[in-house]
Amino acid sequence: PVDLMYSEHSDTVYITGTKTYNNREIIKATFKGASWDKEKSAWSFKRFDDYEKTLLNVFPNILKDQ
Repeated sequence: PVDLMYSEHSDTVYITGTKTYNNREIIKATFKGASWDKEKSAWSFKRFDDYEKTLLNVFPNILKDQ
């Protein structure tokens, strides 16, 4: 299992993985309007410029879903 992984679908970014619950507060604090998507079991937020840089700063070990 992967701790944290992110993927992009149109203008939304999803964060999935086994550590999403542990990191929920930091995800909500870092990404404005981040919300839990029950269907995808993922945190989602609107894509913004350089969001990957922010993600990697906060979660250096996060993986990008291929």
